[in-house]
Amino acid sequence: MTAQQEWQKFLEKLQKDKNPLYDLYKDSQLEIGTEITIYFSDEEAKTKASAKWQKLQAKFPPHWKNQKINFKVGQLAAAPITATTRSTARTNNPTSRKLTSPLQALNHRLFNNNDTAKPVLIEAAAADKTCQSLYQQLTEKTKRLADETLTVEFIWRVRVGGMRGFQELLLPVFHPVYGVPYIPSSSLKGVVKAWARQHKPEVEVNRLLGKLEDGIGCVQFLDAFSTAPCLTVDIANPQWSWENNRVCYQPVPHYLLSMEEPEILIGLTRTSRGKLEDVSTVKDWLQLALSAGIGSRVSAGYGRTSVASSLSHHSSHAFKLWTQGIYGANPPAKDNQYQGNNEFRPVAVRGTLRYWFRAVGLSIYSPQQCKDLEGRLFGTIEPQAQEGLIRISVDWEEEEGDRNRPYFCEGNILLEAKNQDALNLAEKLLQLSSHLAGIGRGSRRSLHWNNPIGLRGCHWEVDTKKLPCNQERWQQFLREVRDSLLALQSAIGNPANCPPGNPGNRSQDVLNSQAQIYLISCPSLKYPGTVDVKNWKNEGLGSKVRGKGLDFLYSSGFKGVNQKGNGNANVGGRISQRGETASTPSYVLIKSNFPPQQEPYQTVTIFGVNQRDRATFIQQLNSLNPMQIQ
Repeated sequence: MTAQQEWQKFLEKLQKDKNPLYDLYKDSQLEIGTEITIYFSDEEAKTKASAKWQKLQAKFPPHWKNQKINFKVGQLAAAPITATTRSTARTNNPTSRKLTSPLQALNHRLFNNNDTAKPVLIEAAAADKTCQSLYQQLTEKTKRLADETLTVEFIWRVRVGGMRGFQELLLPVFHPVYGVPYIPSSSLKGVVKAWARQHKPEVEVNRLLGKLEDGIGCVQFLDAFSTAPCLTVDIANPQWSWENNRVCYQPVPHYLLSMEEPEILIGLTRTSRGKLEDVSTVKDWLQLALSAGIGSRVSAGYGRTSVASSLSHHSSHAFKLWTQGIYGANPPAKDNQYQGNNEFRPVAVRGTLRYWFRAVGLSIYSPQQCKDLEGRLFGTIEPQAQEGLIRISVDWEEEEGDRNRPYFCEGNILLEAKNQDALNLAEKLLQLSSHLAGIGRGSRRSLHWNNPIGLRGCHWEVDTKKLPCNQERWQQFLREVRDSLLALQSAIGNPANCPPGNPGNRSQDVLNSQAQIYLISCPSLKYPGTVDVKNWKNEGLGSKVRGKGLDFLYSSGFKGVNQKGNGNANVGGRISQRGETASTPSYVLIKSNFPPQQEPYQTVTIFGVNQRDRATFIQQLNSLNPMQIQ
């Protein structure tokens, strides 16, 4: 038995005995040389644990008691893989694959300049798949030690903890001994305590969960592990970012790791002060607390066990989506859009609302005031972390598409807010976005077939409050959107002139005096759900699917510039050219709308109308007799 294995066995004995020393040392690692060195993840943990070194040493096995103890911040170096460890791994792993933890796979790799992040993270996720037997052992251990257990299924992804600095963007918290992702007991206790303080008497919370001045509580949480491998490569890819009071288009993908739809086994046990009924009570609290989410990015849909409101102001909105595809960390190659992995991502809804918040906000506020309000509304990490007023979570079902039929998704979007004004604004932004554009890939075009590429664009709709093709009603609605922003915060000063930029140097679109919105009646427009799924290649080319607005864009020569150089980048945008790091999003958005029991229509939104080519486009668009509302 190695020293680390013996240390782990020693810690398990402390845990079984309900010894408070366990909480201080449970995440540590031990190394024996000429003296004993105990490693901790941070300075605070080291300081608290080293203050109790005499009590710890008194519990040591006899052959450790007379050795000097050092306490350090750091991590025990991974032991080299030998023929013995390979043999042991094959013996313990029914698939005969070498068991390598994700943390081992990452060891000494992340800071190698010859590696990019994504291949390293793919390797870590692959290593996690070899740990099936380890997860089984850990969950079995939890069942043996716990008085009660709770199995929790998360509806999407989970990220808990993480390392500081650069690695924080990439790594969830890994167990220091086993090297697999987990939810630390401290995180579980923290989320329960935060929930209980809002819903239960303080005296009862302190009795059950403990208080620093009064010592331990009645219930102890165990570290929680997934019942099976679930680590996958994830991505955060902001499309627009603030630069010197401008919002610029520059996708910056950050690859990271998260647990995908994990099933987590959580164990709870009594302390020396507790009773079984105390454990049962805290288990009920935990289940309710987890419905509000745990870990990072909860406001964007991560870490949720259900789509249930945890804030007093909330509303639910049914949606449907037909799309060429929404992708996470594995997008398709440019020459074949269907080789990627489709994955509906709740963060896409959040990103859409954020884009339309700026589109309206920059027409009302100065850039600095708009930026500050954006951080207040959606949260921010700079200059300091701040939780936003709005949370978004989504419950959905999906059907996979292929080259000849769209990917389909439907479900419910839950909007939550800390006050009614913030909720009103979120609802208006959701309504606005669903009428003027799509979501995810192809969001600036209605769903159609585009030879020779295939399906392009998307159609998404939110079932509540669909607007008719009526000029007066639309103008009233746009006033309501502006009023919902001003109700949240009055404007100070004047908004700056915010043009949408040039091809290759694109800026945020703004619904100011240099933007125009048109309504185009399309009586024969065909609803995407009625298109024969086997015949998109033919029907999707026709005017009944494309609509008058998109038909005009394609026939007028103003469509986006493709790889062959055909099109007009100042109107339709362009895909990235050689030497460019990003495409140019179209300056024209076309969206099909199907109000119930009324004629369908398309909205055509044009940004930066004072530009010569776009002004010409508008002149020619007048041949369709559009109705201008902005």
